[in-house]
Amino acid sequence: MQDQAIASTPESELLVVQEAARLITRSTDPKPAILGILRILSQLLGLNRGRVLLPTTETGALAICYSYGLTDTEKARGRYMVGEGVSGKVFQTGQLALIQNIDEDPMYLARAVDRATLPDEAVSYIAVPIIIEENPIGVLAVHRLRQRARPFQRDLALLQVLATLMGQALRVNELVAEHT
Repeated sequence: MQDQAIASTPESELLVVQEAARLITRSTDPKPAILGILRILSQLLGLNRGRVLLPTTETGALAICYSYGLTDTEKARGRYMVGEGVSGKVFQTGQLALIQNIDEDPMYLARAVDRATLPDEAVSYIAVPIIIEENPIGVLAVHRLRQRARPFQRDLALLQVLATLMGQALRVNELVAEHT
């Protein structure tokens, strides 16, 4: 697969899904697959600073467990109580969230990524639930520049498909752990 960004077309989106499916089927360990998916989302589609938030076993608060384009410090700051901020609300409700401009929405907390590190233009935030058997188990979220030529609806649909694949990878890992 090429590392350079390609034009955002339905074909490039299909390439992302094909590559995601290939990554998911390689191993029962979800880490390399999820990290690979987040990488190709950034490199091929400009869906940047991708992260997967999962509840911690200690408190149930959401924490960034997998990411691409975030520093270790940003990952560590990315903790949210259920219902808190955009990601916490997505996890709580099981409904996706599309923040058109993070500067104009008070639900967007800018906790993990400081706004000063993002481009000067309008930045959007998309978060979709990772659902297993109708229950949210995590959140997949990305930043994107608002003025992309690609419609938001296509990004939402793609992220929902990828969240489903990630959910299956996480579930398989959980089942393997239970049996070993």
